[in-house]
Amino acid sequence: MGDSVLVDCIYVKLHSISKPDIGLGELDREADITKFDISALAEWVQKAAPELWQLLGAFMEPQDARSRRDTFTEYQGSIVMICSILAHARAPKTSNNLPMLLGLHLHSMGVKQYTISMLAGLGITSPY
Repeated sequence: MGDSVLVDCIYVKLHSISKPDIGLGELDREADITKFDISALAEWVQKAAPELWQLLGAFMEPQDARSRRDTFTEYQGSIVMICSILAHARAPKTSNNLPMLLGLHLHSMGVKQYTISMLAGLGITSPY
């Protein structure tokens, strides 16, 4: 695709959401995972990369102008997951917090290794 201004801008935004204080950065193995505030994750990502948040939300806008749904509220979890997948694909060692936590949660719930590996192939979790 080549380096363009837009690609460079998205790289900068992915770097800004890959910081540990945003929640999509590197997994802190010493941190208490019960204190991870998943509900605030969308707000942190939105504040760290508002342009990326707006771009992804614009892609999800309904084509029907009569629709009254609030895309940013309805799909904030999807936008966070897309940001996590993009950040993890860009820098897997420094953007692995959400994929690791999700994988650990699924493993602790008894989800089969095949399922976790399939989700890892999609970039949603870290490999089993």
